[in-house]
Amino acid sequence: MPQDRLDPRTGPKPTDLPTRSRIEITATLARILRAGPPLIAYLENGEQLIVTQLRHVDPDEGYIVVDYGLSRYSNPLVLQRKSVTFHCDVGLQHVQFPAALPRETMHDGNAAIRLEFPEYLMRYRHRRDPRFRIPPELRSKCVVEYPGVISFEMAVQDISRGGIGMVIHDQDIRLEPGTVLGGCVIRHPLHHPVRVDLEIRHSSIVQQPDGAAKVRSGCRFIGEAVEIAELASMFSVNLDPRP
Repeated sequence: MPQDRLDPRTGPKPTDLPTRSRIEITATLARILRAGPPLIAYLENGEQLIVTQLRHVDPDEGYIVVDYGLSRYSNPLVLQRKSVTFHCDVGLQHVQFPAALPRETMHDGNAAIRLEFPEYLMRYRHRRDPRFRIPPELRSKCVVEYPGVISFEMAVQDISRGGIGMVIHDQDIRLEPGTVLGGCVIRHPLHHPVRVDLEIRHSSIVQQPDGAAKVRSGCRFIGEAVEIAELASMFSVNLDPRP
């Protein structure tokens, strides 16, 4: 395979079992607090997300505080939930932990969200190519073109710099694992169109927030490595665009 084509490997692997040690959880949260990486939580079956930061950890009183999310759409969704699972990268690890009972609070004079101290925490080896989840308001279109045969659209849900991602499409479009769709065009308002081939890996039915059923397909974007990396980076900004 040429050097400029993509052959990514996927999937984080757990480094150990979930830790329930309050001392270990406190130490890991302290690292996150010092390093300041973004915390991400996926909501509404992955259709929404909150991007925030950890601001305070109090193991004695049994709570943590995170900022209000960057997207104004996500905060009410968080406050309606009984528990939220946060993800972040710190050092060479991907960390995941749930926190219960989110509620509004103030921290250093700013609106924030207070949650119960996590009961457990998971650590994973760092993914080779982290994926950027695309908020619905920025979700781009992947136009699949079979000249003279068929043309349809899919929404790109997430994409990594290495080319692994997820797309959403209508149920009447049947894509078997192993199918390679040639000549797809990914369009983004802040980037020139990128032409790729799309290899389908797996598919499943998912329900959208409006109740409609769609198909979510895991796939591999096969194209120029530099362009796909730039596109992935583009998707990670402007989470709350203003009109």
